[in-house]
Amino acid sequence: MYTFIRRVRRIVLFTLLAALLPAVGNAQAIASNFQELRFRVEPGDTIYITDRSNRETAAEIVELSRSALTVRISGEPRALAEQDVRRIRQRLPDPLWTGALIGVGIGAGLGTAVASISDSCSSDGGAACWAPVVAYASISAGVGLGIDALIKGRKVIYEAPDSKVARWLLSPMVSGTTKGALIRVLF
Repeated sequence: MYTFIRRVRRIVLFTLLAALLPAVGNAQAIASNFQELRFRVEPGDTIYITDRSNRETAAEIVELSRSALTVRISGEPRALAEQDVRRIRQRLPDPLWTGALIGVGIGAGLGTAVASISDSCSSDGGAACWAPVVAYASISAGVGLGIDALIKGRKVIYEAPDSKVARWLLSPMVSGTTKGALIRVLF
């Protein structure tokens, strides 16, 4: 029976570690021009536009062409050229599977803890050991799924190529008597 509990604990530990590792996603890259942005949004979508003076405004898309974006801000239509826009963000939902996976890991851990302290699991084994693990994992997966369904965040969907913030470069500096590093900050 002890080996069964050790096996369940290993499975739960593996599940928790897998849930905590960064997932490889197939997220779309951030658009760098209005041509690419046309595949990400459509008329009627609400977006958050950051202009060249770093002021963010909520707007509704009216029309988007290769070089211009027509939006409605406070009921007034406004045409924006690509060079007027620094960043566009949109409220997008969080992937549901992440919450379910985290919920399964937490629930399986709780279920294993309950099963390991249960007298019936240590004496009988079988369903008495698996039932709490499956029950807690199922309930927690549902809770995690529900929480993820409620989460929406503003994600960057467009960023002008020249609006990147500062970046730095590090390069070695070696001469006859000097050794060091050269750090360059680019704006």
